[in-house]
Amino acid sequence: MITTLHDQDFKWARNQRSARKAVRDESNLDCNVEAQIFWNADKNGMIVTIFGRYENLGCL
Repeated sequence: MITTLHDQDFKWARNQRSARKAVRDESNLDCNVEAQIFWNADKNGMIVTIFGRYENLGCL
């Protein structure tokens, strides 16, 4: 999964929760938008929860 996210221009981001977070900037001229993916893995590295969202960080 890490390779796939990297290949799709996601960058690692700090997250205040225990979940891992990757972010891809999808901003355009008018709006600042991010695609975000959060996940948790067990002690063996297997993903146990995953979710994603688009977040509008502000528009002109």
